[in-house]
Amino acid sequence: MQRGGRSKDAWVLWDGAVDKFSMLRPRHQPVPLQHTPADIPSRAADHLFWLGRYAERCECIARLLRCLMTRVRRATEPSLPACFACTAASIPNTAFCPKDRPATARDLETSSFR
Repeated sequence: MQRGGRSKDAWVLWDGAVDKFSMLRPRHQPVPLQHTPADIPSRAADHLFWLGRYAERCECIARLLRCLMTRVRRATEPSLPACFACTAASIPNTAFCPKDRPATARDLETSSFR
């Protein structure tokens, strides 16, 4: 609410009775614990979680690279350094730019990522 911000509450008026139905369990009622044979050990669940997370990261990097490759193929000479900078920023531990000459689109396409 800084710098002149405002807040308003909205009240809905109703003439009839309000329905008290709730799907929440009452506080005094205990939660039934069940063990089913389909449960997996916590260590396996943890490994599956991290596998999914790294797979999602790989998918994001692949999409980004696909987009960058399309732009590099269509890029003109002045805009190539910006494409290389975007690629290097998005994928660390890559050194695909040649040191002895200006980089080209072919260098990016044929580079090996480690």
